[in-house]
Amino acid sequence: AFPNPAGAITCIPVVMLSSAKGSMTLEDVTGRVVMDIYNGQFPMGESKYFFDASTLSSGAYLIRLQTGNTSVSQRIMVN
Repeated sequence: AFPNPAGAITCIPVVMLSSAKGSMTLEDVTGRVVMDIYNGQFPMGESKYFFDASTLSSGAYLIRLQTGNTSVSQRIMVN
């Protein structure tokens, strides 16, 4: 995700090897979902997803992408 640290519109590039249904969420340090970034079909190839970090409190967050039994995450700081 960039920029990191985030303070406004933030871009999350995603590369999928095959199309898959799933979700992308933003979680706080306790694991609570604070934002649903995307729910639906992730297309094969590269896509970009965006969220507005200016609405969030400063601190550490986790972007989590979940498809089926697979979960990947990236830490992001909001200032």
